[in-house]
Amino acid sequence: MAEKVEKTNAEKAKIEKTKAEKPKVEKPKSERPNFLQRWANGLRRWFNETIGELRKVKWPTRKEAINLTIVVLVVSIAMAFFLGGLDFIFARLLNLII
Repeated sequence: MAEKVEKTNAEKAKIEKTKAEKPKVEKPKSERPNFLQRWANGLRRWFNETIGELRKVKWPTRKEAINLTIVVLVVSIAMAFFLGGLDFIFARLLNLII
C-alpha cells in the first residue's frame, strides 16, 4: 500500500513538473482578434456573467419589499428628527456661549 502512495505522489510530481515546463504559446498578432473584437467579447462575457449572477439572487416578494421600504422610511424620519433636535440644542447652546 505504501508503494502505491509513493508511486502516485511521484506521478503527481511528474505531472506537475510537465505542466510547469510547458511554455505559453502566443498566437501571432495577425491571428488574434483586434481591439474592438476583444472589447466586444469582454463586454459580452461581462453581460452573460452578470445575468447569470442576477438569476441566482433571491428577490424579495412584493410584501417584503413594501415592509422593508416602510422600515427604511420610518428609520430615516426618526433619524432626521433626532439629528434635527441635536442640531437645535447645540445651536442654542452655542448662542448662549457666544
